[in-house]
Amino acid sequence: MNNAQVKHQPIVSPGGMILRSRRKVNQILSHELLKTEEWRYGVTLLEWVQSKKKLQSTELLLSPLFSLLNKCLEFDEQPPVEYSKQLVLSCLLHCCQKLSPDSTTVDTVMKQALNVETLVQCIRASQNPQTHHHALLLLAHIAGIMPEQVLHNVLAIFTFMGSSILRQDDAYSFQVISKIVDTIIPILVKASEGVVEHSSDVDSAVCSVLRVFADTALHIPEHRRLVLFHKILTTLGPENSLWLFLCLVLEEHVMRSQEEQTSSGRRDRGELPPRLDFALNLSRTFSPSAVIITCIKMIKYVQSLPVEKEESNRRGIVRKSVSLTLALKLVPGLFNVELHTSKQLRHFKFTICTFLSTLLSSPSFVNQVAAMVDEATHKLEPLYQDLIENMMVYIECVHHQHETAEQQSVKYWSVMLGLAHDILDKVNALLPSTIFLMVIKGLLDHRLPTVRRRAMELLNTRLYQTSFFTSCNHKALYSLLTPLLAVMGSIGDATVKPDLETNQQIAMLSVKLLARHLAPENPSQFKQILERVTELIQSEAVQKNLLASVVLCLAELVSALRAHAIGTLNQFVPAVIKILHAQKELETPNLVLLSVVTATLKIVESLPHFLSPYLDKILVEVSIQLAKWQHIADDNKGIPVVHKLKAIRQKLLSTVAVRVLTPAVSRCYSHLLAQWQYSALGPLLSVLSDSFSTLSSSEFTQLMPEFRAFFISALQFRADCSAEDPDTPVLPDDIAQAEGYVVDALVALVLKLSESAFRPLYYTLFHWATSSDAHKDRAITFYRLSSSIAECLKGLFVLFAGRLVPNAAMLLDRINVCKSSENEAEGQGYEEASAQLLLQYLLQTLYRVFQHDSGQGFVSKERFDALMQPLVDQVRLAALEVLCEMAHKLGEDFLPLLPETVPFLAELLEDEEEAVESACQKAVQDLEEVLGEPLKKYF
Repeated sequence: MNNAQVKHQPIVSPGGMILRSRRKVNQILSHELLKTEEWRYGVTLLEWVQSKKKLQSTELLLSPLFSLLNKCLEFDEQPPVEYSKQLVLSCLLHCCQKLSPDSTTVDTVMKQALNVETLVQCIRASQNPQTHHHALLLLAHIAGIMPEQVLHNVLAIFTFMGSSILRQDDAYSFQVISKIVDTIIPILVKASEGVVEHSSDVDSAVCSVLRVFADTALHIPEHRRLVLFHKILTTLGPENSLWLFLCLVLEEHVMRSQEEQTSSGRRDRGELPPRLDFALNLSRTFSPSAVIITCIKMIKYVQSLPVEKEESNRRGIVRKSVSLTLALKLVPGLFNVELHTSKQLRHFKFTICTFLSTLLSSPSFVNQVAAMVDEATHKLEPLYQDLIENMMVYIECVHHQHETAEQQSVKYWSVMLGLAHDILDKVNALLPSTIFLMVIKGLLDHRLPTVRRRAMELLNTRLYQTSFFTSCNHKALYSLLTPLLAVMGSIGDATVKPDLETNQQIAMLSVKLLARHLAPENPSQFKQILERVTELIQSEAVQKNLLASVVLCLAELVSALRAHAIGTLNQFVPAVIKILHAQKELETPNLVLLSVVTATLKIVESLPHFLSPYLDKILVEVSIQLAKWQHIADDNKGIPVVHKLKAIRQKLLSTVAVRVLTPAVSRCYSHLLAQWQYSALGPLLSVLSDSFSTLSSSEFTQLMPEFRAFFISALQFRADCSAEDPDTPVLPDDIAQAEGYVVDALVALVLKLSESAFRPLYYTLFHWATSSDAHKDRAITFYRLSSSIAECLKGLFVLFAGRLVPNAAMLLDRINVCKSSENEAEGQGYEEASAQLLLQYLLQTLYRVFQHDSGQGFVSKERFDALMQPLVDQVRLAALEVLCEMAHKLGEDFLPLLPETVPFLAELLEDEEEAVESACQKAVQDLEEVLGEPLKKYF
């Protein structure tokens, strides 16, 4: 074979020029050469060399062997020389194995003789698997000795592997691949660590190599796929390579997702796309620490990608955002934004977030984390903190895009925001309680307010779970108070920005939740916090939602500390009442109102026996607020306020003795009247009404003088209003409203009394209303009360109504309009409105007495005679009033009714009672004015 080479060397001219080289090569490298005796000798010699174990000076064979390999590659058709190439490659490998890598002489010889490019060309030119295997094995051995030589051709090597050998499903091919991975991949690792010189493009090379594997991932036999890629990434170092490979696989998924959806029904069956499923299965083969590092780097990479792909502007210049530049600098060639569409960019980011969410919640990964020992789990703390911190920053970015996005992209950013929160929640769910607290404590010291805020939100989510306190170290929980109080330290500062104010509110919530569980066991530490919060409540600088948070925190502290909070009771209770008082002008319920009402309820529940000095003010403010909001049935904000106000009232009823409550109600009644808060009297007096059900008979007897005095004083309101300054009169509706509340409360008392207790009370009230020195308007109040009592007692009231008859007959005459002139002359007359009210309540009372007189003989001859004439007079005069009023309303339309009206008027004009006759004449005059014609011709 060597002779053949020498014999057919090109002819060289004296000047050194090669003559007729191309023509001679074509002639020499024909297939006839393979049949020559020299070639056969050469093949035999190669067969002998490849099996010879005791070779010396093998470095001398390297150059001739590579020359032979080059000659083989110059054949037009390669199949006939495949065996020859395999022999040459086998001999080269055998010779290289005999060389000592420590020899400097060998190193020099190797640099001069070995030609990696020739081996790569051999691989490319051949389609024979055996040739491929021999060449790759030789490359693997050379890579261990001369890594730089292989590094420059590594992409070509792996590109070939991706297109051919990786797809083979035989054990020998897999062994060759493993050998290549074990020898060539470490070169890339060393290059990335700076061991090999001239490695500026190593990162790009690693990414390019991984892209080859990512592109062919689904073409590799499935039973070898995970093993192979796990080996590749483990060799590269999963902490640095896994995220790159996953991004490449996900990019490939984005590029081919339409094809996969069209060609398969995996989505219809609820299965993941094949590439995503492979990526998940591959990730699960690595340790939790490697997976968490991968998640961190993928999130950082997503953040570095541009928000949107920026199109060419009007001048035709392509604009690149800062984030695009960062993405390209991060890993060259990973995801070229310029080569993809905007839709593909959005899909790529969405796919990464979806993948991370699925990975972090996959049962296998969760079980891996759960199975870790405590020591290994603690080592993950900085990784968890880094991951959560990056997720918080990313959430903030996505939230900003969602708030500022245009209409067509709002839905996309909304989905991305949901995914980001989902990832953060799943990371949070992975953390054991102890690690969680350590991570949160570290995040509370972060320089970004948004990270601190999100950390407190995560903490609050855990603190709401009662089981969390049983599974964690309370000492670690106490350690959180210091950074939380530091956040609260700037409350009240006018220079604080709105985002920091939000942090302060969340910090107050965190302290509140911690106090709920920890304050009972360590009151001394939380008493100091209570003092600080009390100072904040007293400050005028704390307003709106922040004030609401402070008030709620105070409420929880008081509820948890209970008796330990008594020391500051005289400071925080007046402050809370002041805040409640300031809400009375609200048009709609707000958060501050709900918070302060909640705080009042907590204080009343926790320290009911120490609130006597503040009972009056609490009753007043609660009554005012309840009167204002209790009729709101459809307002979602008002309903919880009303429920809590009623709960405060009920708690006062159950904890404050009636002997203490009654004088307090009396004082509050007077205060509300003085402040014209008439609607608040109802809720106030309902407290007293409900308290009657808690009293025993002996307590009623003991407290009856106090009840009697209060109600007589309260019933005096109408009479007092009549005697007040006419320039500032109380409106009739207000009088009726206030009086109605008193009547309802007194009726509630009556229903609890025995007959023997009720009789003297009722007769005392009768005397109060009918005595000679009594104000005439007391009768209106008395008969309104009597009407309500008669309605409740029904037949029982008939037993006490006998004394009413003479007075009722006298009052009927007094308010008779026909006799009003006589009564006014005697100073006993009523104004028209008052007379109508008295008549209404008096007739209601008599009606109900007569209605419930079932065989009790109430209507005797004397009572009948006393009441008949006054009642009849009231009926005739009332008919005349109705007739006149109808005529005024109808005007000329009343003419058709005139023929039916005239007989009635004619009868009344001849009435025996002069007053009735006079009233009828006046009615005729009114009709004439309305109708515009005289009526005397009809009589």
